[in-house]
Amino acid sequence: MSQPPQPQPVNNQKSTLLIDGTWFNRTNNLIVYFDKNLSRIQWWRYTVRENTPETIEDLKALKKCGVICAGAITDGGRGLTAALNHVYPDVPKQRCLVHIQRLSLAWLTRSPKTQAGRDLRKLCLLLNQITTKRQRDQWIKVFEFWNTKYANFLKERTIGPDGKRWWYTHKSLRKVRRHILNALPHMFLYLDHSRLPKDTNILEGAIFSPLKEIYRSHRGLSPEKRANFLAWYIHLKYQRRK
Repeated sequence: MSQPPQPQPVNNQKSTLLIDGTWFNRTNNLIVYFDKNLSRIQWWRYTVRENTPETIEDLKALKKCGVICAGAITDGGRGLTAALNHVYPDVPKQRCLVHIQRLSLAWLTRSPKTQAGRDLRKLCLLLNQITTKRQRDQWIKVFEFWNTKYANFLKERTIGPDGKRWWYTHKSLRKVRRHILNALPHMFLYLDHSRLPKDTNILEGAIFSPLKEIYRSHRGLSPEKRANFLAWYIHLKYQRRK
């Protein structure tokens, strides 16, 4: 355990990388670079947070080992996106639809109080069911109609008790709208690139969830020993047998 194994990438000149992280004790983040084509974790990093320099370093290390990214799927975090654009500016970068949907629905709540919120929630619930370009075009058309219909509604302001301060009344709706507008150019790339999945769900279901189940019985580990434990787990379960 004092000398944990290091990543052992396998050459893949057209790798589809699913990149995502999961938190431990709210202080450290395990970031995984999963090669969908080989069903293999090619790289990992245990760190305090996702940040651009570290991700650039990881992507360059993978590149040096012959793992060439032909497409990536991420949650759209700024640091991760910036790193991918730095190392691979021209490859398609799919935004994970499950992340977009989950966050949007959390902001909207299960029972929106306004008709605008209810309409947007229905639209978000359909997001992960889009399998054709025709459905994509229809979804975008309806979203654009929602934007137009409620444009003035979303501009409504609430004035503070002092009569000076103000804020937008429907902040959650505006947040979801901005979230979708920012993601929209990269939400449906999987329809144009058959090698791209539409989400990173395989990481959560097949890797992160089982890992956290095992980790619960070792939660008293120090940060250093925790990093070693995770390295050995990944090596034994997802690398050694490949």
